[in-house]
Order: sequence, then structure tokens, then C-alpha cells
Amino acid sequence: METKAHTRPHIFFLPFMGPGHSLPLLDIAKIFASRGVKSSIITTPVSAALLSKQHRTSKSLGSGIEFLVIKFPSAEVGLP
Repeated sequence: METKAHTRPHIFFLPFMGPGHSLPLLDIAKIFASRGVKSSIITTPVSAALLSKQHRTSKSLGSGIEFLVIKFPSAEVGLP
């Protein structure tokens, strides 16, 4: 009889870049993490600063949350 190792599920979240979308998504990620699912939020450096600050204030529920920061080329395309 063959046995499979139990692997922990992993979910990725990709919010629209704005606090109105990112903060509720952080709350959803916390719910998943509190139930044993590894949660990763893909975000930009500016949004990551806001999300990590919010995450630190309530870290007890979201211990399984990881932030994957990607560079947003705003300066290269002439955006502020």
C-alpha cells in the first residue's frame, strides 16, 4: 500500500493595487492562514509597506502569510 505525504495547501493572492482592495484581501489571507493554509500575497513595494504594517498589528491570526514583492516599473513608464 502506497502512502502519500500530507502537503500543506498553498494559495496565492493577487490584489488590485490599492488599499481598498489590498486590506480586505489581507483579511481573507489571515482567515486561510488561521486554518493551516500557507498564504502568499503578491504585491508591489508601496503596497507591501502598507500591508506589512497592517499585518504586524494583528500577526496572531496570520502567522502563515508571506509577501512576495514584485517591482512595479512606474518611473520607467512615466508614472508617479
